Amino acid sequence: ALPISNGPSSMVCVEEAVDWLQSRQDKQRPFFLTVWTHEPHLPIESAQKYMQPYEDLDDEGIRQHHGNITQLDAAFGKLMNQLEQMGYRDNTLVVFTSDNGPEGKGTAGRTRGSTGGLRGRKRSPHEGGIRVPGIIRWPGRIEAGSESDEPVIGSDLFPTLCDIVDIRSEE
Repeated sequence: ALPISNGPSSMVCVEEAVDWLQSRQDKQRPFFLTVWTHEPHLPIESAQKYMQPYEDLDDEGIRQHHGNITQLDAAFGKLMNQLEQMGYRDNTLVVFTSDNGPEGKGTAGRTRGSTGGLRGRKRSPHEGGIRVPGIIRWPGRIEAGSESDEPVIGSDLFPTLCDIVDIRSEE
C-alpha cells in the first residue's frame, strides 16, 4: 500500500500518478493515464507557497484563486517532468482541459476565473459555461504553438484515441 499523501489535491493526484508510472513492470508497454484534479473548484484553498507571487494583491480571494492556478500548474509541471525523465516525452499524447467555465460571478471571493469575455459561467448553457481552453501536446504529430478554433467536446476525443491505438469500431 502506498503511503497516504497530504497537501494540495493536485499534488496528491500527481504524486499518485508518478508512483503508478514508476511502478509499471513493463516500461515499454503503452499506457493510458488520466489525472483529474480538484483545482480550481470550490472550495478554493491554496498552499501559502503558491500564493506568495500574489502577496502584493490586497484581495485575499484573488490571491487564493491565482495561487490555486499556480498550484495546479506546479503539479502538472511535475507530471510533465516525470514523463520527460522516464523517456516518454516524444511518444506520449497529453491532453489538458477544464470541465466547464469558472464558478460564481467572478466579482468577489475566490471565484475569479475568466471566461475571456464569453457570456455565462459554470452551470450556464452559454459559451462562458461550457467553452474552455484545451491544450494538446504530441511531439512530432502536433506542431508546438499551433492553435485551432474548432469546437470539440470531450467525447470527440474517444474515437481519436481509439484511432491512435488502432482500435476500429464495428460498423
